[in-house]
Amino acid sequence: MLRRFGLLLALVPVVVLLSAFSEVWLSPNDYAGMPSPGALPSPTHYPLLQTLLAHASEQVKAGSDTFHIVCATCHGPTGEGYTEARMAFIPDHRACERCHRPANPALWAQTQITAKNSFSIGHPPALRGTDLIQEYPTPSALFHFLEQKMPRYDPGKFDDETYVQLTAFLWALNGAMPAGASLTGTPNDLVVTP
Repeated sequence: MLRRFGLLLALVPVVVLLSAFSEVWLSPNDYAGMPSPGALPSPTHYPLLQTLLAHASEQVKAGSDTFHIVCATCHGPTGEGYTEARMAFIPDHRACERCHRPANPALWAQTQITAKNSFSIGHPPALRGTDLIQEYPTPSALFHFLEQKMPRYDPGKFDDETYVQLTAFLWALNGAMPAGASLTGTPNDLVVTP
């Protein structure tokens, strides 16, 4: 009897420690019902994007597809940034820092990413609004930023064509391209072509 009591006392610190970590670490059951990046709301769930894509070029539509598979997880389905992005997850999983700890490196090989530990997301800004166009006043400037810095965990992951498509989508999302227009030219000299 005394031995069992001693064993129970020895387990108390372990239970306390586990309950403390339960606020930080997720169990496999925590992911039940959580949307995967491919299951995040599609552009058709948002009137703004429906209108934009209804008259967009194939290039802009392809950029939208890549954006919603890769970028929307951090930047939000309509490009409003971190606050919008985390709302796509169930309430218990909206604290992205639980897994994307700020102390983690930003560059992170996909083979290193686990369900409970991932690259630092930093502060994903809004990508829709006048700030983007002011900061990157030409499509080429935005292209080069995306190519050198995004996705955050693996910059340069895509080929030039995919980065041009993403640039076209973001340019259109910010009202800087007329309906049906595409970007043409080389990455160093991209121009909007109706």
